[in-house]
Amino acid sequence: MDKVANFINNEYYREALARLCRIAQWLTQDERLVLDDWENLHLNHFHSDEEKADTIKKAMECFGNDKFTISSDEIERDPLLWFQALDEHCNRVFAPDSVKPHDNIDDGDGDSRVLPIYPGSGGGKRREQYGNTAFWLRHNRVITLNNLQDVPASMSVAIAEIPQGYKDWAIQQLIGDTVKIAIIHFADGIYPTMTYNAPHLFVCNDLSDEAIRFEKALECISAAISEGTHILVMPELTITPFIRRQIANSLDLLNEKDGENQALSVTVIVLGSFHEQVDTGWRNHAEAILGLDGTLLFGCDKRRSVTFEKGKEDIECAPLHH
Repeated sequence: MDKVANFINNEYYREALARLCRIAQWLTQDERLVLDDWENLHLNHFHSDEEKADTIKKAMECFGNDKFTISSDEIERDPLLWFQALDEHCNRVFAPDSVKPHDNIDDGDGDSRVLPIYPGSGGGKRREQYGNTAFWLRHNRVITLNNLQDVPASMSVAIAEIPQGYKDWAIQQLIGDTVKIAIIHFADGIYPTMTYNAPHLFVCNDLSDEAIRFEKALECISAAISEGTHILVMPELTITPFIRRQIANSLDLLNEKDGENQALSVTVIVLGSFHEQVDTGWRNHAEAILGLDGTLLFGCDKRRSVTFEKGKEDIECAPLHH
């Protein structure tokens, strides 16, 4: 943040904005975006839009004023406040036609471009979603180049192994030249119910009808078998943890009765993630099981929260090695 403060104090406002944008897209040690932490910090600072607008206005009054020197500590307290103030200030200071697409600036770690967003030009869904710098930029689009910190130098991946006693069965199912993967589309009218813990933070704590969704899930597994599916995926926020357990229990009972010939034995079933409460808050958790009897292969928590209907998931994201 020292470079950001230095840019502001020396009236290099586009450089300061680009620098903040670059930092926002860096990855933390657990591979989340720095922007995720900034958003949580920013959303807890203000009780109303009027209070936020007034604070941004006061920040802008410091720009170009010899009576004020901006410190890195001030920016660290709420980087997105200064991000928005710089966006507004650049819009006022730099006429849109004065910035050309090929004009590069040096933000301290590489070249960037700060381009004006013309009214009515759209901008796509990224401008409507938390977790994107585009959401916080009303007047400019920032393109950071040579951002090597966006890509981790190395990443360890844990490979789930088929448990002993199941390998022969799984290999037998996967013999052939192709592996067929299917994704379920639930067209049963059931929807997730959401609770807002704050104006912009939500969790999905249930479905409108778990019983109907459970029956539909079993029907889809049966249909997947008839289609020769090897890996069946149930999308995110389509089955609750309770339904997940019911499916695994049903497979176990069928296996006890009919063995390897039971009617729902898809080789691998990915039970889509759903919000569930844990000691530290909420997580978005998924599991993969063997269709033979519901044996758990692995569980996985979501790595990055996203926006849905202008609200952000209020979840604890998974660390790097999980």
